[in-house]
Amino acid sequence: MCKKIHKLSTALSALFFSFSINAAENWDGYFFGITAGSNDTQSYQPYSHAKATSSCGNNNYGSMAAGASCGGSEDYQTKYSNSQNLNSASFRIGRYWQNNYLTLGILGEYAKIQNYNKNNFEVITSAFGDTLSVSAKKEDSISILGLAGYPINNILPYLTAGLSNTEVTSSIRQDIVGYNIPRDLLNSERVWGYSVGAGLKWKFHNNFIINGEYLYTNYENKKINMPADTSSGMGYPSTSLDTEFTVKTFNIGLEYKF
Repeated sequence: MCKKIHKLSTALSALFFSFSINAAENWDGYFFGITAGSNDTQSYQPYSHAKATSSCGNNNYGSMAAGASCGGSEDYQTKYSNSQNLNSASFRIGRYWQNNYLTLGILGEYAKIQNYNKNNFEVITSAFGDTLSVSAKKEDSISILGLAGYPINNILPYLTAGLSNTEVTSSIRQDIVGYNIPRDLLNSERVWGYSVGAGLKWKFHNNFIINGEYLYTNYENKKINMPADTSSGMGYPSTSLDTEFTVKTFNIGLEYKF
């Protein structure tokens, strides 16, 4: 019985180590690479406006019917969301380390959206015929990511997480019936976000690695405000727009390891 247990233990140990590698020889080192990806960009934009008025004026964008009483003020809040599927390309540079049978890594990435001018865009029409347009888009991004994986021969499944910085542009356009001048506000600002994901790398040559990766990134909210405008008979309310961007990316890449 003891001999059988010993043989089984030896067989299991051999099986375990057959799936392990000498990472210092196969994975350790510096690398650079390129990726191409598909990005599902989702924008969330809570919108609100407030206006002092004895009866409901224009620009309530569907909150109340024409002629309804607002009780001395009009306060409208809602949330819009939209999504676009965009393409991207990125350049990466980093390093792998081996710690026993765990592979660790760190990398820097610059990613560029190829068709970022496809805004996440929403148009709302009120009961009065006024229109409100809200939009958001993101452009390039710079990220720092860490990874940890367990190598199985020339295959490396891994988890990754890090920080990302991108430029988010959000805008509001109000067109009110009876006023010839629309009102626009455009805000462009770089914001930070966090990224988490998972992937699989295949080392098909001494120096070349193919990888597939899923990455989820959530960027911080940015709020823009427009004060009320009653000049020259205008009836624009005080308005705010809060933009949040999330990006779900699937990348396929090629790396060269030194």
